[in-house]
Amino acid sequence: MAQLLIAAFALGILLTIILSRMGKSDDIAQWRLTAYKICSIYLLISIGLNGGTKVGEKGLLSILDTGLVSVIVSVLIFGCSYILLTRFTSFSRQTRISWAAHQGSVSVGTYAAAIAIFNSIGLGVNPLSAAWLVLMEVPAIMAGLAMLSRGSGSSGSLKRLLLDRSILIMIGMLVVGYFFGAATQHLWAPIFDGTVFYIILAFFLFEMGRKAGKYIKQLGQDSLPIISFGIAFPLLFGALGMGICALWGLPVQDVAMLGVLFASASYVLAPAVLEGVCTEKAAVALSLTASLGVTLPFNLIIGIRLYHWVAEFLTNGNANSAIVAWAMVITVLGITAVSLLPFGNTAKGEQAPSV
Repeated sequence: MAQLLIAAFALGILLTIILSRMGKSDDIAQWRLTAYKICSIYLLISIGLNGGTKVGEKGLLSILDTGLVSVIVSVLIFGCSYILLTRFTSFSRQTRISWAAHQGSVSVGTYAAAIAIFNSIGLGVNPLSAAWLVLMEVPAIMAGLAMLSRGSGSSGSLKRLLLDRSILIMIGMLVVGYFFGAATQHLWAPIFDGTVFYIILAFFLFEMGRKAGKYIKQLGQDSLPIISFGIAFPLLFGALGMGICALWGLPVQDVAMLGVLFASASYVLAPAVLEGVCTEKAAVALSLTASLGVTLPFNLIIGIRLYHWVAEFLTNGNANSAIVAWAMVITVLGITAVSLLPFGNTAKGEQAPSV
């Protein structure tokens, strides 16, 4: 099943690129766009119901400790992303903030794919991770809004963030699952779990591949830094998050899933909110190109299994595991700290990129 999901995503990318080379339009048909939106809503409902049911069984306190760590690391990722982009690129300030906000938030599509992949290899997924997903979507975007909107008023964008459809659906389903999930699970489980879930996820990932293919085609003169950071960021922040979670004492399935979330980047909520604040439209376009055209394909094709392998090593109880976990955390934070030193700042140009 995992291979099928990755193949569906890769097929979407290849089809878009091939059609483009043949000079044919790759515009999405209206029925496919409607089906894609229905599939995304279905996945949000499924994830929220399962997560809410498990929270209801274990109690609200069960998500507080890991949820708090997740939020703190998300904000830390935003700060590290901005510092590294400032040091090593010449992108404008708005572009760096936008990209950092995208990277600090999370990808629901990557999370859904990780559920399927981890279940297919027998790892299992903690349903409480759905609550972590909701908690991690917002903080980095709010930090980006705060930096972008100083003195300009961000109430409109903040309202759009808090009233976003995906957040409202996820929170609503978490609440429904919390109060009614266990008692009604026999009714909704056949629809929102098992084979149906995988079939809908395969179509969703195929359409995501089509979208990713379009952004891959848009890589222009800034393609080298976009590709470099689009791959480096998930590796760095996946390592940072997994190292912290392993030292926190979380089990392998939680470390692996949080590694996926820390490594993922938003491609829906962040651009929808930030486009209303960024005066440079290219800033959001470049951020979306990086998250959807580089980071998402990397995570789906390579990253998810890589994070699982690293999580298994970090949680195997070996004395070397703790050393490696500390090394991962110190390395990422050390690179970020060194980037703050005052030498040869390459981000002086403040020029908007072309995508």
